[in-house]
Amino acid sequence: MPGNEKERVIYIAVLCLLMTYFNGLLNGALIQGAMTKELFLKVTKQEPLFWLIAFVIAMIGMQKLSAKAAARVFRKTDSENAKIFLLSFFMVLFMSPCVLLARMLIQCGFGPEAFLNVAKYWPRAFTFALFYQLIFAGPLARRILRLLRTA
Repeated sequence: MPGNEKERVIYIAVLCLLMTYFNGLLNGALIQGAMTKELFLKVTKQEPLFWLIAFVIAMIGMQKLSAKAAARVFRKTDSENAKIFLLSFFMVLFMSPCVLLARMLIQCGFGPEAFLNVAKYWPRAFTFALFYQLIFAGPLARRILRLLRTA
């Protein structure tokens, strides 16, 4: 886990990149019903925008809110893995609807369709995003931090 502010910024940047790209592909496939070459290209072109949105959301408060929520649940006897799980859970819980809403507002426009799509797709998106963060994105971001510390 990040040990200082510089590491926190790097960790959040890497995590946002991995999570927004995966969620863009996932949500697009859920909406369209299939993964297509056009969807892959569209998400790849849009990724810098959604990475920036997610990074700003995380930096202005969601990461700290997640840490505070997890701290309320931590016990002194909890293992480091339990703490990582709780932090990941709350980060995905708070970030996924925000980023999904941003994606829907950009793709559908500001109207009821965007909000209905968030309500419709968020439960699946949250479930997949949590497992993706726990199994792939989180460990990879922490590994990158360890590599940077040794460099």
